[in-house]
Amino acid sequence: YLREYRIRKIMTTPESFSKVKSACEKCGINIYSDFFLLEDECHQIIKDVDYRPDIVMPMNDFFRFNRKALVSATPIGFSDPRFEENHFEIIEVTADYDYRQDITVTQTYNIAKAVGQYLENHNGTICFFINSVVEIYSLMKHFDLLEDSAVYCAPKSRGKLKAEYGFTNAYTEWSAETMKKYNFFTGRFFTAFDLELPYKPDLVMITDPYNAEYTMLDVDTDCIQICGRFRNGINSATHIYRVNPEIVVKSREQMEWEISAHEFAYQTIQTLYNSAENKESRFAFSAVLETLPFRKYQYPDFTKNWFAIDNDINEVLVQNQYQ
Repeated sequence: YLREYRIRKIMTTPESFSKVKSACEKCGINIYSDFFLLEDECHQIIKDVDYRPDIVMPMNDFFRFNRKALVSATPIGFSDPRFEENHFEIIEVTADYDYRQDITVTQTYNIAKAVGQYLENHNGTICFFINSVVEIYSLMKHFDLLEDSAVYCAPKSRGKLKAEYGFTNAYTEWSAETMKKYNFFTGRFFTAFDLELPYKPDLVMITDPYNAEYTMLDVDTDCIQICGRFRNGINSATHIYRVNPEIVVKSREQMEWEISAHEFAYQTIQTLYNSAENKESRFAFSAVLETLPFRKYQYPDFTKNWFAIDNDINEVLVQNQYQ
């Protein structure tokens, strides 16, 4: 493909970017000058790096491209100093019409009760977005929805539903043909996926920090992205959530101070490692370095991973919303 066409356009996941780079090298193509690199849904670089560490691997190459950009409908600010060093600018595209979606917000101490009340008042097709297959199955079973439900989730979650609960209406890919009256979507379907239907369904987002912290939806990214999945619009949008008063609220400034303190501790042990006079001491200091909290903010080559830092800060700010 690279050799045959003069104008080339390649779409890849961040994890497979290295394969495109390798193919270009074999064809004698200078990827940095011949291609424009666009990182789509760039907020995911920050939001996903804690469990998809390879999502940031293309970023070191990213800054070497002559032409490059990042785009997202729900961007999160980057702290990596290379953006400033490369004179990046932020271009904001705004609509010239009122695109806002009304959302019914329901705070509850009992998710099942709130869902039950919702079901009593909605008879059409409903799409639930909740990042926990355990809670999804619990709701389906509690309200006797198993025969009328479909679940869209990751392969591992699909296997769990089948192996542990015997539920087979679970899919790793979405299609209109597999839709049922009640449809449940986990996190992998929150962004970068178009749900095109000839009708407008009702949409329900569920956050339950007591049962599963990873169900917490970021109102600045996740909720907006979820509503945007429906290209022909929705009939209604509802967010049902619990709060957790035990969540310790921390400000961005406090998080930055804590991370800076961890970095200082790491550098101190690193200095002792570098000045160690024997192999035994270096071995001991090396083992300590691997256990320090700051290690998770580094790439495998021990350089600082600013995206991992942004991830931790953003995660705390999201938790604050549900305190």
